[in-house]
Amino acid sequence: MQTEFLERCPSCLSTDHREVGTDGICGLRRCSRCTLLFVSPRPTRAETEQIYSQEYFQGSSKYGNPTGYQQNASGYLARAHLMVEWLRSKTQLQGGRWLDVGCGPGYLVEAASQAGFDATGVDVSIDAVEAGIGRGLHLIHGTGEELLKLVKPGFQVLTMFDTLFHLREPRSVLTAAKSLLVPGGVLMAGPFDLEVTGSIAKQGSTQYDFQAMGVPEHLSFVNQRSMEVVLQELGFEKLRFEPMVQSPGAVVSQHAGFLPAWLVTLVRSFLRRLPWLQRWLHRVAARRVNREAGYVLAQAPLA
Repeated sequence: MQTEFLERCPSCLSTDHREVGTDGICGLRRCSRCTLLFVSPRPTRAETEQIYSQEYFQGSSKYGNPTGYQQNASGYLARAHLMVEWLRSKTQLQGGRWLDVGCGPGYLVEAASQAGFDATGVDVSIDAVEAGIGRGLHLIHGTGEELLKLVKPGFQVLTMFDTLFHLREPRSVLTAAKSLLVPGGVLMAGPFDLEVTGSIAKQGSTQYDFQAMGVPEHLSFVNQRSMEVVLQELGFEKLRFEPMVQSPGAVVSQHAGFLPAWLVTLVRSFLRRLPWLQRWLHRVAARRVNREAGYVLAQAPLA
């Protein structure tokens, strides 16, 4: 495996960072300026892009969701509808062009389209993009770093849900996002850790579980401080940090961990067959929030 070492923090471009962990191949470094935790050395771009194969979305890869993204389409779509409603409630947006970066098979694109937006998605996985196109969605194959080559400016909304951790170059993607938004256009990105120092390692410990963190699938472990630094430097305005709404799975994990795994699997299999029930469960779960993780809302400058 070939590796790439970063001389600068991929978010704030500082050269002041130090190694805080390694698995013998990849290393974790903490930026002293913006506190971003990022992978370096890390596999090459071509190697990391190979992670997002058909097996990744089917759940048979060692990365991603082990239950599969396609198999739980009703759950992802239910959450996507919830997030569209949530974003509209925070911004009063009623329509316009919407770009979702890291769209996967396009669940958020589908929900935004059904809400009246002209929605487009971009994803690194050709298999995910083809699956979404097969459902009639406007999806484009490519990376976040290639955005300016893939789509034309003029978006009222640009979202990055469950995308930030995957980015090789957060700053360049956010720079492109600013260029693609109309003046006053809304950026929404996350979730990420709301604590400045991060919550990935146990308190008082410098031991990192690379497998649990999803390295090298995940490369940039952003937090509130790192997002504040880069977005302010890029000229975004009206930054707001909102806690993450809960999902049914998170609530169950917190309060029903005593249930046997076979029963949880059985219930989930049943729920996947009932989209209307998925929607209701997500609405109920969203009444709770996870205050350790959240999203950032920001606006492109008006001038």
